[in-house]
Amino acid sequence: MKRILLGLLSAGMAMGSFAQANTELSNLVAPTKVNVALLPATNNTKNLGSATKAWRHLYLNGSIYLNGGIAISNVGTGNMFTGIGAGVSNTGTYNAFFGFDAGLNNTTGSLNTFLGSYAGQTTSTGSNNTFVGNGSGFANRSGQNNVAVGVAAMYTSAGTSGTVAVGAYSLYKNGSGLENTAVGFQSLYSNTSGSFNTAVGVN
Repeated sequence: MKRILLGLLSAGMAMGSFAQANTELSNLVAPTKVNVALLPATNNTKNLGSATKAWRHLYLNGSIYLNGGIAISNVGTGNMFTGIGAGVSNTGTYNAFFGFDAGLNNTTGSLNTFLGSYAGQTTSTGSNNTFVGNGSGFANRSGQNNVAVGVAAMYTSAGTSGTVAVGAYSLYKNGSGLENTAVGFQSLYSNTSGSFNTAVGVN
């Protein structure tokens, strides 16, 4: 038995089978090679981590894509965008857009907060706006200092400023009216160009 073991040991050393493991992973080839794009062997079948074994930190200097669209991005200065299409045209600063197509067309507008699908979608140069609710502030383009809270609140307003709409569909048809305050479901719903109005209550 001793002779057999010594023989196997000698053969193994001669063949280099006891050499140190390749710790630099230089034997890997694309797509698993180190310092190249990390690609799975087949499409949409591999996981990075699991429900029980997770990575701790993820350091990125770019965007996260889901199903081919940008889902999370912080491009520019002080911006944070979450949602497919959110802030994709943005060059402004200190904006926060959350939701599908939220702030989709924003270019130079800054200090805006849009929360909800299509919130502030057509805003391009408007700044200091807060829109919360699906479709809120949808048509706002250059308006400043507006607050719209509720589904489709201030939906058609294009260039209004200093306006507050709180309630679903409040100031829905407002186009150019300035410095209006509407609180309640459909409050000032049909106002289009009137300014300096205050309405509190349903319809």
